[in-house]
Amino acid sequence: MADAFEEGMRLREKRRLKAAAEAFGRATAENPTNPLAWFWWAATLDNRALEAEAIPRYERALTLGLPPEETVKAWTWLASSYSKTARHEDALGAADEAAALGGYEPKAEFDKIVASVRRRRAEDGKRGVRFSRLR
Repeated sequence: MADAFEEGMRLREKRRLKAAAEAFGRATAENPTNPLAWFWWAATLDNRALEAEAIPRYERALTLGLPPEETVKAWTWLASSYSKTARHEDALGAADEAAALGGYEPKAEFDKIVASVRRRRAEDGKRGVRFSRLR
């Protein structure tokens, strides 16, 4: 039987995101120090609009140390997840980390995500939404 990480990647390719997330969860149980398993688990949850569940998994992947390409994506996608959960200051900080690393290709995707993060913060600020750090 293939390992859980490989299974998760195959399921992602087939867009079977719920099953992929479960496989990545097993992968992190099998090897809790594999940053790529944590990263792809986070990204898969994020793709399912489960941003609050994705956030600690992105944070864990970054703490464990990802390869450069995944590092910038993790910061970017974490910024988006923070933003969608009204953690705007955290979102801006994560977007700045990604920008300092030079963003990623396709650049248009990176720029769109960062612009959305900044726009959400501005819109919530205009509505009087109070920013909080939820750690």
